[in-house]
Amino acid sequence: MHCFRGPSSRMRIQGVFCATAFVFYSAAVVAATADLAELEKRLPQSRGRVQERDLREYGAGILGTGDTGRGLGFLSRLVGEQIEGRAERLNTAQIKALGPVADAFLLFIYFHDLGDGFRFRSDVAEWMLGKEKRLGLVVDTIAVEDDRGRLYKVLQALYDHDPENRDRLFRLILALSVVWDGPQPPMHGQMGGAQPAVGADPIKVYDHFLKLYQSNRAKIAYRNLSVPALTFMVHLPLPASELNWIIKNVKGSAPTWKRKFSDIEYDVPRMDRRIYQWPHGVYTLPAIEKLGGICVDQAYYATLTARAYGIPALIFLGEGRRGPHAWFGYMRDERNWELDAGRYAYDKYATGQAWHPQLNRPMTDHDVEFTCDRALNSPRARSARQHARLAAVLLQLGLLKQADQCADLSLLQVSIQEWPWRIKEEILRKEKDADALLSLFSRKAKAFHRYPDRAAAIRQEQAEFLRKLGRDKEAARLLRINESRLGKKRDDLARALASEQVQIAYDSGDYRKARMLVEDLLKKQKYEGQKIVSVVQAYISLTAETKQQREAARFLGRFLEGMINRTDDPHHKAALYGLLLTAYENAGDERKADRITKRLQRLR
Repeated sequence: MHCFRGPSSRMRIQGVFCATAFVFYSAAVVAATADLAELEKRLPQSRGRVQERDLREYGAGILGTGDTGRGLGFLSRLVGEQIEGRAERLNTAQIKALGPVADAFLLFIYFHDLGDGFRFRSDVAEWMLGKEKRLGLVVDTIAVEDDRGRLYKVLQALYDHDPENRDRLFRLILALSVVWDGPQPPMHGQMGGAQPAVGADPIKVYDHFLKLYQSNRAKIAYRNLSVPALTFMVHLPLPASELNWIIKNVKGSAPTWKRKFSDIEYDVPRMDRRIYQWPHGVYTLPAIEKLGGICVDQAYYATLTARAYGIPALIFLGEGRRGPHAWFGYMRDERNWELDAGRYAYDKYATGQAWHPQLNRPMTDHDVEFTCDRALNSPRARSARQHARLAAVLLQLGLLKQADQCADLSLLQVSIQEWPWRIKEEILRKEKDADALLSLFSRKAKAFHRYPDRAAAIRQEQAEFLRKLGRDKEAARLLRINESRLGKKRDDLARALASEQVQIAYDSGDYRKARMLVEDLLKKQKYEGQKIVSVVQAYISLTAETKQQREAARFLGRFLEGMINRTDDPHHKAALYGLLLTAYENAGDERKADRITKRLQRLR
């Protein structure tokens, strides 16, 4: 599967429409000082058609002058003229004609926030938008989270840096531009006090990959890597010396790269002493290979050595039954990802958290699974995204019926897209059709049923809407049914849905029910170890606030004693005893509190 396409990481919406798109650009591109007024006279054509060449020139002229406000105003009028007086449903020819206009409109919105002083350099714009294939890549890649001004500077610098190879490596340049458009956080927070000083240098990273591909030493061929996959490869915060060290000293093939995790000897004495920060000076890959490390060092080593060899990879952090753990995921071949390298089955890590290099925010292993879905990477997906872009513009212009039609056309081709569903939702909110909106939530959840994270989020949104309508019982029932469906497969989502039920009971003033809902959740997840400690903490706070301390002490006396008997970890035992001590102190039970205090002292 070609990974990292789709609404979770591309074509983001802000409000109800995405501010991302680019227009075609021809060899006959006009200069930035073009006579825009003349183009605005030529663009409207008879029979509702727009000449695409003129639209390309107009878009280039707007970008060259930076007058995006003018472009938005003109294209708004142009779309209105194309639809005015016609049937509420667009025919195929109209949809095809309006597609490029919608892309131009979204382009102008995307760069409008940068102000009138921002202009494209004409040769860079011509190169970036000169071919239809490149246009599609840009449209699918740039997200609203990107810093567009800095992104453009990186792209221009790479354009100037390598005239000979920039056409062939356009996807690589685009990926570097969206990843290195802002500062990146450290790969993880346990590198110790001597972290390597690595600045943002996309040209250095570009040169590394240029040399790698020219020497045919890449583990996955460049032609098999999509731009989204490349974004998980080009974040290489390493000095050139370490990149060279990797190529000279680390060997292996992409399908077997999971072995790199266990190639690093686990530092058992360090873990026994609970030394989580790197204690051996400067944090480098050669040092990790020589001295060994704990799980986060193993994952870091495996991830960055994979990336250096042209294999997209990322670190995952997760909470398991015995506490936190780190592992890594990587692209095994052009169609498949391995997301469990170094992940221990016993600890039942329901979700792994990673950091998205482009969007600069957390993502999960389930997000990776979703964005790798073949439906989001099929030929139909490109057409589906085009219809969704047009729907977004039509909605922005208040043409609700036509927007709804185009959103439906998009979903008919690929149903697991977030954007067109959001457009339809916004239309129903504008029309204040509550019943239709509730039905839409149900249909959307069904479309995403293979992805529990998204389905659960949809149901939570549906429950919240029911609550706003004053239908709390229906909201609670909906959450209860979905919690039950998740069962033991996704204990993290079950906790989230149960928490929503507790909140509903709490807000209604039924504190006893709220307490009992938490108790029911804890009993269902009593074997999840350290993963439910936060739930116990929340339970203690809830019962203290609602004057149910005695009931909490009785329940936790049985529940936590059972958990304590099931663990051999003295640190975990101490944490559980600490919670039980708090419960007894809240209830005013001094005798039992003294007994727990003595047990804690013996443990220490």
